[in-house]
Amino acid sequence: MDQLFEKWLEEGKISHSVYLNLIGGSCEPLSVVDGRLKISVLISTYRRSDSLIRLLDSIKKQQYNNCEIIIVDDASNDDTEARIKQYKDKNSEQNIIYLVNDRNLGVSESRKKAYLAASGDIVVFVDDDDYYIEPEYFSMLDQLYEKHSDCTMTVASTIQHFEQEGKYEYRGLNMPKLISSREYFNIFGEKYITPHLFAVSLKNTVLKDVHYEELLCFNHISLILYELLGKGNVYTVNRAVGIRTFHTGNMTGNTTAEFILANMEAKEDIYRRAMAAGLLDDPEVWRYRQLSGTAGYHFTNNQRITAKDRIIFTWMKKHLERTKYYRFVFRIAKSRIRRWLRVNLNV
Repeated sequence: MDQLFEKWLEEGKISHSVYLNLIGGSCEPLSVVDGRLKISVLISTYRRSDSLIRLLDSIKKQQYNNCEIIIVDDASNDDTEARIKQYKDKNSEQNIIYLVNDRNLGVSESRKKAYLAASGDIVVFVDDDDYYIEPEYFSMLDQLYEKHSDCTMTVASTIQHFEQEGKYEYRGLNMPKLISSREYFNIFGEKYITPHLFAVSLKNTVLKDVHYEELLCFNHISLILYELLGKGNVYTVNRAVGIRTFHTGNMTGNTTAEFILANMEAKEDIYRRAMAAGLLDDPEVWRYRQLSGTAGYHFTNNQRITAKDRIIFTWMKKHLERTKYYRFVFRIAKSRIRRWLRVNLNV
């Protein structure tokens, strides 16, 4: 594995600090940057105290001293609250705000609650099982936004860690250094690799301008697309800044039909807003790509199609023209056949 990390270092995919983190080494600590811009790190968590502490430790290692961490605990019934209290007592220099839902509301409502409590200039959403390995990442964000007044969003490369297989994969975005929000919005999900959410940063003034609180579902793709309704440019960090972990408890493979339906309603709302603003170059192509992508994600990653999943097909049939609906059905059928062949016949 060390040889793989060394190869990434030579190729410029990771920094020397990240390389040392990956091989379990140590490096001389860098000086802490007095950040001009406040960064709000928004974390939704549920029953993952171990990985949450790992994430908080990775934020603590950032060479940046102007950030707030807002944790929304979605009514965990484990030791999360006690461990966060203990962590805050030991790390009083970190600005940690800990909020607990009275009942389980789901990741979307928890993220929204965290956003409404945020006061930073830059907003970053992080799942509790992901973490940062680039200690200069927040400093890089500060420099980008300060240097480029047109910067409204940044996206960065990441590393994927498949825990069960013990495998690491580099996830480069293959994006230009600069792309307009409008262009990125139009080709999103088509030309470039979709960034992991924790490696996306958003300018809060733009979020306020587009009334971010009105987003119907605070899910990964919708969170990005809604911000792109604003004007400005997207800048790319072409080095890995953190690790996205894959395990049996991931949302991937565990989505519900109701959650997918909420996502499609959110994308439909984003589509209407984009149309009203005149942002779409090919509206129907964009709409079909986004809706079929959301529904397809569910059927591709979940092993079984249940009776409840019928509501997804019903919704698509109602909202798509006849040819596009059957195109979607054929796509799902083909993906399910491929999955069966791969699992059962190793084809």
